[in-house]
Amino acid sequence: MKRISYFLFALLFAVSAGFVSCSDDDVDPPTIKFLFSGSDNYDNSTNTLTLASGVTSYTLQATITSEASLKSVSVSKKVGATTNQLTAFTSSLKSPYTLSYDVTGITEDCILIVKAINDGSESSLEMNVKVTSAPAADAINTFVDKVLGSLSHTSSAGSSCASIDGTVYTIADAKTNSAKVDFIYFNGTSNKKSLAAPNNSSVGTLGGASSPSTWATKNATKLGLLSGVTAAQFDASTDDALITSNVTTAAVSADIISNLAAGNVVGFITAAGKKGLIKVISIDESSDANQSIKISIKVQKTN
Repeated sequence: MKRISYFLFALLFAVSAGFVSCSDDDVDPPTIKFLFSGSDNYDNSTNTLTLASGVTSYTLQATITSEASLKSVSVSKKVGATTNQLTAFTSSLKSPYTLSYDVTGITEDCILIVKAINDGSESSLEMNVKVTSAPAADAINTFVDKVLGSLSHTSSAGSSCASIDGTVYTIADAKTNSAKVDFIYFNGTSNKKSLAAPNNSSVGTLGGASSPSTWATKNATKLGLLSGVTAAQFDASTDDALITSNVTTAAVSADIISNLAAGNVVGFITAAGKKGLIKVISIDESSDANQSIKISIKVQKTN
């Protein structure tokens, strides 16, 4: 009888141990993996995502796999010692679960946390997010109400302009100071109401004996009509922030801009690499002698 009792006790112990080993405490926690696109600036060695200057949002993506049923997936943001839950998902959580959540209002360095809970355990994964400060804006020079006569007409006003100091030159003086001239105005037959770089072929033969084709220096200024910049924005700008955010090599790539109208804002990059904006105030076509354009210029002091 004693042997039978010992056997039954041992069997009972083994069965009990089996129940313990299969308890919820031994369910493996969910596995979380962040997903990234090719454009993300992510450093795997430090688990750090760096946002570009001016970017304040990020679409957090991750996959969560679990052998047990998922109960919830949540996203939190930690700034300093303070952690705030941004959202939680509790339905349709089939493994593998794909998380995609837009985190907005990222204005300082933070930690994004994904937490997943299944039937028996939980796990979390953190991502460091760094915010890139916008570069400090630099000073600009402003030249207002500059009148350029049309080089293709008999206007007595000078047609050539130097953005470095706002000087407007007659064609003869422009030839002498060709290294300073960045753009020329003319109202041509095919290129109507145009600002052109001195190296543009259409303007090259205008102006008689002092035409740009005879100049010692024909600056290769790049120009571009900026549809996204308004005259009001131009007026309000006091540093080069508006210039640097809009005057890019992609947006400013032509050597002539035609069919200009009052209110247009033109971006330019000088041959020396200095960037600026031109606002068209008005265009006069009332007579051959009065053919002209009135502009204001804002240009970087340094580049």
